[in-house]
Order: sequence, then C-alpha cells, then structure tokens
Amino acid sequence: MNWQQQAIDHAEQEKPNEACGILAIVDGLEKYFPCRNIANEPTHMFVIHPDDWVAAEDQGTVVGVFH
Repeated sequence: MNWQQQAIDHAEQEKPNEACGILAIVDGLEKYFPCRNIANEPTHMFVIHPDDWVAAEDQGTVVGVFH
C-alpha cells in the first residue's frame, strides 16, 4: 500500500477529527507516519504531537505534512 492510501485510511479512521501525519524519506522511500492530533478543537484544526514528529524525524527526512 502506498503512503497516499495509508493517509486516506488514517483520515477515515479519525473522522470526525482532522487527521494529521508526516511524510518522510526513509532509506530512499516515502513513508507515512500517522500522528496524534492534540489540538483543543480537533474537528476544526490540527496540532501534531511533538513526540510523533520526533519519531518520524528520527527515522528519516521529513518532506511533508498531511492534514
């Protein structure tokens, strides 16, 4: 499954809240990291949990944010 489908599946699971995730390059490949939305109003905005950002950054180079 490609990262785009993973992001779509993640968004479906998070409804009605806004899903958020990070796209990183790991070993030359695009990898999607689903993240926790810690916003006060997750149905209207997103804030990526800092630990999720660090976990993605520790594995590769962050190249995009999904929301």
